[in-house]
Amino acid sequence: NKYKNRITALSGFLIVIGFALKTLGYTTAADFALILATLIAVVPIMYKAYLALRMKAFSIELLVTIAVIGALFIREYTESSVVTFLFLFGDFLEARTLEKTRSSLRSLIDMAPQEAIVLHGTDQVVVPVEEVGTGLDRHPASGLAHGRQEGEGPVGGLDRFVRNACGPSSQEG
Repeated sequence: NKYKNRITALSGFLIVIGFALKTLGYTTAADFALILATLIAVVPIMYKAYLALRMKAFSIELLVTIAVIGALFIREYTESSVVTFLFLFGDFLEARTLEKTRSSLRSLIDMAPQEAIVLHGTDQVVVPVEEVGTGLDRHPASGLAHGRQEGEGPVGGLDRFVRNACGPSSQEG
């Protein structure tokens, strides 16, 4: 992945050079820079397309590879270089977004309480969350769990006062 990011950056740099050379009137040098950008950027794309074909799967990488070969064949070097760059840049953005999502999920999981306060009548017992079994109404915001007795309503159907971790009592039901 580290190399893919470097390939993306190098490809983008070569595209900028190609555009600058084309603007200055050096079309042959510009075409060379754009072809080089294409050939460098298409390597990871072609590799993924090859792996997908080996598994007998039709992938977007295969479509991009076909499009790039076609663009090179008709001498549309700007198109071929921009398509490969944008595809790799999209992969970069996707990987970055997934990493941030995973990191956020890890922090949420780390914030989950490890212990719960279970009320048995008027007594409070601190137990690991894994031991809070069925038949208990859970109050994740307050960390309280209350034992339900036969005949009481479903979760949230209790008609009792439960002391909240924030302080004042609140009635459920």
